[in-house]
Amino acid sequence: VTISTPTRPPSCRYEGFSRCGRRDLLRSEAANDKKTLKMNRALVARSLVSRAGFSTSARTAGNKVPQMQKEMQVPDGKLLYLKGGSGDRIFYRTTMGLVIFGVGYSLISLVVAMLPKKNE
Repeated sequence: VTISTPTRPPSCRYEGFSRCGRRDLLRSEAANDKKTLKMNRALVARSLVSRAGFSTSARTAGNKVPQMQKEMQVPDGKLLYLKGGSGDRIFYRTTMGLVIFGVGYSLISLVVAMLPKKNE
């Protein structure tokens, strides 16, 4: 019984990682040259290092939701949307300013649209 190895598409050797696995790229016919082999290993190592930077194992922050719920439920007389501190105050005031500006601008636009222009 003859076991045939699956053949790779001819474009596999030249297109880098797009259609081939990393092992196939390192073992391909183009990797026979030492310079090409070094370059391919460097590419593989670089891709592995870049992916390691996005690891989630380094996270040590716990769940902050229960603590935030306790802070928000304290009856201290503050409005709920202002209990977050100075950032919430700035966000609230900016939003209210934009709302007031938008309402005023739309009313002025309506008044200008209602009054006809005088032809002289």
